[in-house]
Amino acid sequence: MNNAYSFIDYKQIVDILYEEHKKHTGKWLANVGKTHYNLKKVQVRHICSSDPNNIDGFIEKDFLNYVDDYKLCLLSLYKDIVKRVEVEVGKKIGGRIKGDDSILLKLHRKRFDDNGSFPLNKYLNDLLGFRIIDKNYCNNMKELPQYIDKLKEQKQRFMHKHRENGNYKGYHIYFMGSDAKYFPMELQVWSADNERKNFESHEIYKKDYTYWPEIYNKG
Repeated sequence: MNNAYSFIDYKQIVDILYEEHKKHTGKWLANVGKTHYNLKKVQVRHICSSDPNNIDGFIEKDFLNYVDDYKLCLLSLYKDIVKRVEVEVGKKIGGRIKGDDSILLKLHRKRFDDNGSFPLNKYLNDLLGFRIIDKNYCNNMKELPQYIDKLKEQKQRFMHKHRENGNYKGYHIYFMGSDAKYFPMELQVWSADNERKNFESHEIYKKDYTYWPEIYNKG
């Protein structure tokens, strides 16, 4: 959603996302009758085949089912966050639940880099993601990263970074949850001035790898 945000808006939005993510995932962990993955210790290589010829079924079935179970509950979390942001902050926030094809693409690409030695909670970190496109981006970037650092000092679990890749530029915040069993949630903050280039970069990224889910799903 393209709008001008204040730093106070961001503080409220971050607090809402943190609270709802922690509450919702905590309930999911308590109610699902199965052993949960430690997403900090389990790496991409542990749930993916390292054989480049293994396209059909390269991800462990148990882990795919685990992700599917978690994704089933994300729609209610998405709705709760959107409603609270609109009512309490007076802003509309856009978001999405990551599609199965995108998950396959991510895991396929990373299983060969450094033999897939990437913790799942740092790589599969955007099953639910939100995005703010801000006309006041430059001013807010003077304060928002420092605010997230202060929350981390209070032992709230966040990761955040400025990301630049070609024409893409943005600031990403990852809500890590109370422990390593939580799937993280992402908030992307874009400058309105770079909106077009960012969307174009996303389209290029998707086109480069769309054939992999098609091959995988034929199996």
